[in-house]
Amino acid sequence: MRISFNLLPEKQKKHLHVQKIFRIIIEQEIHFMILFLFLIFGTFAIFFILKTEINIMQNIRTKLVEQEQYKSVLKTHKQFKDIHKKMNMIERLANNHVRWSQLFIILSENVSKYISIDSIKTDEDMVTIVAVADTREDVVKMKDVFSNIKINDINCFSDIVVPESQLAVPVDVTFTMTLKVNLECLK
Repeated sequence: MRISFNLLPEKQKKHLHVQKIFRIIIEQEIHFMILFLFLIFGTFAIFFILKTEINIMQNIRTKLVEQEQYKSVLKTHKQFKDIHKKMNMIERLANNHVRWSQLFIILSENVSKYISIDSIKTDEDMVTIVAVADTREDVVKMKDVFSNIKINDINCFSDIVVPESQLAVPVDVTFTMTLKVNLECLK
């Protein structure tokens, strides 16, 4: 059994206690500094590794680019890209293309034999037809027929106008018909 006596004065005890606390704080700071140094060295190590890998990858890329096969692959890739752009442009043009020949087909199917067309003029989606009909009833029938023409449930013509002043003559009627064409019917 061991018995210990603490015969130090109170001032000395406080001094030893403060030293003990100070020592613990210093030890904690040393641990923290060591950890902080490890983090800094780890960051530098990662930076060095990444920089080395980037240099290696750039060297490999330079060697690949200098090879003749790589240049031919790049050239072929560029050609495919250009062809793809041209195909997209052609497809857009084809989708938005208006086939005016469809208008002539519609005219040939729906204009009666009693009407002869002298001229057809277009201005964007407006068509002007100058024609001669045997009777004014033929003109009225033509106007009705054109107002009822549908393709895929779409009315092909609208705003059909024949001036009434041109319908004053009962036979050999020279008339001008203007109509608005729905371009969806012509695609």
